[in-house]
Amino acid sequence: MPWTVLDHETGLPLRRPKTGPFSQFCPDGSWVQIGPDRPNPSPMEAKRPLVKGRTVVATRQTTMAARTCVPAMRASAGKSRRIEAKKTRLARARVTRRTDVDLELVMENDQLHSTREQVWLVAGAVATLTAAFAKGCASTSGLEDVLVAGGAAGAGFLAADLLSGIYHWGIDNYGSANTPVFGDQIAGFQGHHQKPWTITKRDFCNNVHGIAKPVILWAALLLVLPSNCALDVFGSVGGLFVLMSQELHKFAHMKKSELPKWVVTLQDAGLLIGRKAHGQHHTAPFENNYCIVSGACNALLDDSNIFYKTEKLIFRLTGVEPRCWSEPNDDWREVAQD
Repeated sequence: MPWTVLDHETGLPLRRPKTGPFSQFCPDGSWVQIGPDRPNPSPMEAKRPLVKGRTVVATRQTTMAARTCVPAMRASAGKSRRIEAKKTRLARARVTRRTDVDLELVMENDQLHSTREQVWLVAGAVATLTAAFAKGCASTSGLEDVLVAGGAAGAGFLAADLLSGIYHWGIDNYGSANTPVFGDQIAGFQGHHQKPWTITKRDFCNNVHGIAKPVILWAALLLVLPSNCALDVFGSVGGLFVLMSQELHKFAHMKKSELPKWVVTLQDAGLLIGRKAHGQHHTAPFENNYCIVSGACNALLDDSNIFYKTEKLIFRLTGVEPRCWSEPNDDWREVAQD
């Protein structure tokens, strides 16, 4: 008859020696003597094991009970380790996570955690974009349409990167916190140069909700228009990455050790903007590398000098200079993190 014996120090299974009794520790704190040389118990002994101090002389009945306690001990030890690991993670999070007050956020009354309204806005944007994408997929009828849809998805991804760069350039260089409609985002993006690390502390919905309303309107427009595979897929994929642009921007300010492996893989492949590439935007003269989705369009925009040509045109028409024409001052320089 096989016997399961655990070492009382390590808790690991031991090989059964050829002769002699062996000990096993049970959850109740007793030591059970286990051995194949033990004779069949008497009726009285079968009901109550003989106890000597903390040692239980094993009968066949107590031996079977001791054998059943082994998996229970292992399960209990595994549960204890999981509980301790969770306590450790929570303790570290309490120590490392900064509060809104600790970070001294750029904008007044700003916060890092997501509110219920922000969650509903982001959920509404994702739901309408999903519906528009499903509408486009439903209108496919053959291999040709599938290929068109794939091309439209890729074009939507690139369009989102391009739009993120144009929008980023605009709010970095023009307007202020008092600008109608865009004031909060202008203040946030311009202040981001002083304290770029704050974006890494924001909850997901808190970080992306600012663009959710325009995305919902865009997705609603796609839904009411007649079905068109290319347009619906292009618009929904593009809208999704526009919505996600701030979260991808956030990833570009985080260390690789802080990111999920799939994000690091996509950054290394050049499909998402990385820390090194985006870091060039936070280096004087602060006039390039505005795209924050994949960064694929940065070379096109920077090499063509399209932004500089547009800035000269705006200056001729309005007399307003962009911020990047001025010498970098304290508004542009990064503040040391406490």
